[in-house]
Amino acid sequence: RKEYEHALPLSKELAERYDLNKKNVFLFVGRLVEIKNVETAIRAFAKLDQQENVFVVVGDGPERGRLEMLAKELKTDVLFTGRLEGEGLLAWYNIADVFVLPSYQEAFGAVTNEALLAGCMALVSEKAGSSCLVKDGVNGYTFSPFGVDELAQKMNDVLRIEDKKSHTEELRENRMLMGYGSYIKALIESLLSL
Repeated sequence: RKEYEHALPLSKELAERYDLNKKNVFLFVGRLVEIKNVETAIRAFAKLDQQENVFVVVGDGPERGRLEMLAKELKTDVLFTGRLEGEGLLAWYNIADVFVLPSYQEAFGAVTNEALLAGCMALVSEKAGSSCLVKDGVNGYTFSPFGVDELAQKMNDVLRIEDKKSHTEELRENRMLMGYGSYIKALIESLLSL
């Protein structure tokens, strides 16, 4: 959390540079490959009001050019930053209102932890291991990665939980449901019961 706090000045600078302070910011972080299913996320995002929302895609990979063309074709407000790490990545977690992980398959997306720790709401594919970190209607929603309309609906629904727009003045509340120790204890108890 201290690293996120340290990144706040950069978050503020980026939010101002890209005129994001009055928009709902959706964020994807990951490699741009087919299994990550970013196409579905962009198609779902295209169904939202483009004046009120922006979708930031942090990452790079073989799908980037095709996804950029799709975003342009759909006339969506999608910002592709390329691959980022460290403070540059943490700054985007601070800015984002909603983190989106639409993967067709994902063992466990550490990015979901990172987003929740930064205070983002989370929309996570039910095919991702990290979907266990999301409680529907509390800190986000899970969804089927095969439905554009379902994801678009969840994007609208998650904004109703807490419609705040981006905050970069102070660190937001951690949205993890339990602390690290509680998760480890639950894992150990689950393994012992086997």
